[in-house]
Amino acid sequence: MRGALALAGLLVAGCSSTTGETSSPDAAPSGEVSFKSDVVPILAARCATSACHGNKENNLGVHLITSDPAAVYTELQRESPTATGAKFIVAGDPAKSFFYAKIEGTQDDFSSNCLIPGCGETMPPGTKLPGESRETIRRWIAEGAKNN
Repeated sequence: MRGALALAGLLVAGCSSTTGETSSPDAAPSGEVSFKSDVVPILAARCATSACHGNKENNLGVHLITSDPAAVYTELQRESPTATGAKFIVAGDPAKSFFYAKIEGTQDDFSSNCLIPGCGETMPPGTKLPGESRETIRRWIAEGAKNN
């Protein structure tokens, strides 16, 4: 009987969802980072809310309508409206990507480009994205910021 219980326990443990993989938008992926599968869910959960960048009526200058990943990708390819000449994403170079600076809280690095003091707040306001999310975005940019 004990043997059968032990075997059942092993089978249940082997089929559980605790394999280290997660579907959380904050979990750093392994392998190549996918814009649609890894980055867009982070933006949807943390940035594209109706009070922030998910609503064009707010006129925040950056619109992340995550139901259309192609439009989000296009939006991230442009220059910042608050830092003259600073591109949101510089493929292959997170340190030169204004979007990454905003989520890391290093937007002051672009101070010579800023139209407002300190180039504004760290995003999201009042807090930072979890480290795993910031690392996913950093890796996506470092890997070439592909629209994949």
